[in-house]
Amino acid sequence: MNADGTGRRVVVSFPGSTFLTGLDWTPDGKWLLATPGYANLYDVATGAMLPLSGLGVSAQASFVR
Repeated sequence: MNADGTGRRVVVSFPGSTFLTGLDWTPDGKWLLATPGYANLYDVATGAMLPLSGLGVSAQASFVR
């Protein structure tokens, strides 16, 4: 979304998921970290998902700044 509120768009949708424990942006703003059950990274340009479930992250995840 632009600063004036125009240009709003869906970055990623979570079909079948109604419960999110956390959302966080990567420091460069290129990825969205979401934890709908297990943590996943979403490329905001393409919508591609990188599952992080193999890391055993199942609680609220966030980036340390």
